[in-house]
Amino acid sequence: MRTKHILSLIAVITLVAGCAVDAPRAYKQQRSSGKMTRGSDVGYRAICNTQIAGSHEGIWTGPMYGDKERAMRDAVEHNKLYPGHAATVEH
Repeated sequence: MRTKHILSLIAVITLVAGCAVDAPRAYKQQRSSGKMTRGSDVGYRAICNTQIAGSHEGIWTGPMYGDKERAMRDAVEHNKLYPGHAATVEH
């Protein structure tokens, strides 16, 4: 009976240690995925420099986002709203 408890304890410790080892790896993957992380000052926004009569005046910039995907959606929506525009994502 005591051996069962020891084996269970070893299994739990191994499981917890495995999760702790993966945490830095997960942080590194998140950081490289195009999303802002704590302590980072990098942000993404959609920017359009296209000048066509009857559209926006000057350079259009979307709001700053922490992840690139949201800024890309803004750029696509802007290009749909103003046909012929070529908004891009910059950081």
